[in-house]
Amino acid sequence: MANRNSLTAGIRAASLLLAFSWLAAGQLPSPAGRLETLKTKGLDAEVMVLPVRLGDRTMSEVGEVVAMSLEHGGMRKVDWTTQAFSRSGEATFQQMSTAFGDYVRGSAITTEYTLYAEFLGTPGAGVAEIRGLLVDKGGNPVWSYRQTPEDEEFKKMRPREPMQCIVMLVNALRDPLSLQDPFGPNAFEGRLTERWAKRTGLPTSGERAALQKALETARTRLAGSKLVVFPTLIGGRPDRKQAVHLADMLNDQKLGKAEVATVQPAIEIQNVLNEQQRLWQMARAIREYLRQKPAAADYAVLADYAFAPDGKAFTVHFVVCDHSGEWVIVDFQNDHFPDFQAMELKSGDDCDRLVTKRLDRFLRTGANGGQE
Repeated sequence: MANRNSLTAGIRAASLLLAFSWLAAGQLPSPAGRLETLKTKGLDAEVMVLPVRLGDRTMSEVGEVVAMSLEHGGMRKVDWTTQAFSRSGEATFQQMSTAFGDYVRGSAITTEYTLYAEFLGTPGAGVAEIRGLLVDKGGNPVWSYRQTPEDEEFKKMRPREPMQCIVMLVNALRDPLSLQDPFGPNAFEGRLTERWAKRTGLPTSGERAALQKALETARTRLAGSKLVVFPTLIGGRPDRKQAVHLADMLNDQKLGKAEVATVQPAIEIQNVLNEQQRLWQMARAIREYLRQKPAAADYAVLADYAFAPDGKAFTVHFVVCDHSGEWVIVDFQNDHFPDFQAMELKSGDDCDRLVTKRLDRFLRTGANGGQE
């Protein structure tokens, strides 16, 4: 944000004088009045999303996902910034709210509203509190949200990672902003989504069409074809023993004639917070590898599993390519999806069972493997 130069100080002083004049006249909008104004604007409200605080640090990437989720709900005047509101040490919700209001009043933010959130906790203990605060351009609170382990919604969701916190926060904003379902199959995709897709490597419409065509071909061929299974990535590290288990499961389920690759593909995947970005990094990396070194099989499989500190899986990704690297299946699974929810995933072997189940679904249903 801009420094507190003389111009900003002058604007702030003028704003304070105006606020005092309204207060003297009894015309200062009440919190309820500010919320009603927000509801009247609804999807047309202009909102800037700041970096989200995770524990004791702020992360602009999380703020970006919040902003995109609001856009998916139908908002066209939402944006995000990398410039963060920072505070030191612990703070009560009220202390945080007061400090944030002061920050916005003294900043160069020009949007009608500014959204800030905190997901507090530690990696070992998990999420302890979720906070959300929306203020107007004068720093006045318009909407707030707070969830702790004592609250029913928190108990129901039992958030363990940032995406679950984002879902809770954004769902809480659906009423005041008149959002459509931000996480449904018909979510709106605007400029933020397009910008993010280009940066994270999401497939183009042409790549998606080619992927669908390749899957339709594989549905009649893959079960009788030779598959090579690359060492599974667990926490980013290749695990050949896990690949042996996955190959055995594929053979048992007659999902191809699988064997483990004799070489480890030289691919590198960045450890990023965004799950979709990680998935498509992996998909592009294995595609490029096979284009340079075609598999000695009809198809190749690479899986990637990530686990939370409590030992439970929170992402299960896998990619199937043909022997020259062209995508056949690129699948994304976390606890927002029914197949993932239906299984208790506490080990690599459990994740292998999910991959086998998902592969079978793709071959039977095509498209997105029956996933909505």
